[in-house]
Amino acid sequence: MNRIDFMPEDYIQRKESHRANFFYMMIVGLIGAAVLSTFGAIKIRQRAIAQEVKAVDKRMMAMQQSIVQLESLQKERQEMMKTALLAAELIEPMPRSIVLALLTNALPEGVSLTRVQIMQSKPQQAGSNQYETAKKMAAEQKQQRQESMTTIEIEGLAASDIGVADYIASLSKSTLLENVCLVQSKQKEIDNTSYRQFKLTAQVRGNVTITNETVEKIGKFQPINSGI
Repeated sequence: MNRIDFMPEDYIQRKESHRANFFYMMIVGLIGAAVLSTFGAIKIRQRAIAQEVKAVDKRMMAMQQSIVQLESLQKERQEMMKTALLAAELIEPMPRSIVLALLTNALPEGVSLTRVQIMQSKPQQAGSNQYETAKKMAAEQKQQRQESMTTIEIEGLAASDIGVADYIASLSKSTLLENVCLVQSKQKEIDNTSYRQFKLTAQVRGNVTITNETVEKIGKFQPINSGI
């Protein structure tokens, strides 16, 4: 038996159209909500990234200021070292700070110093009265400086005889030293490890002039950790 539908066709079409529109609106609403939530998450992430960037910028600024201050301190240190060395040069022919820096800079790997003694001998002057001494003092001062002899006794430890030989060769190449000689070299046990205990002597060359280049090199001197 056939079913007879008495509903008008236009009513059925309107009803289906309303139903379709309702579904379309729901889909559009869901898509809009998803877009809005995604946009909100992106904005929150952007704010977090912006804050991180600001924090990094602040740290970079602080580091740059620290670097500038460090460079300024290093320059001041070099200037102070240069001034001190130049002042020391006026007091003695070869400032001890220059000698010590030279001995330390020449250390090869595996060699360290344990004792350094710098001895300066001056020529003996004949006895004279105060008038004669005052009269000759200015004329003889430069000559006495040139005739004075600076002897250096060096003691240290080395991992092997090769290190001692390299140290002697390095000191012998210096334009400030001469007569670098090995006085003693013997084996010594320290914490169950064998080392070569050595003793050297050297002399500062006569008529040595400390130039600005020498002072600059010493001003940039950094202590060397030999590992012993």
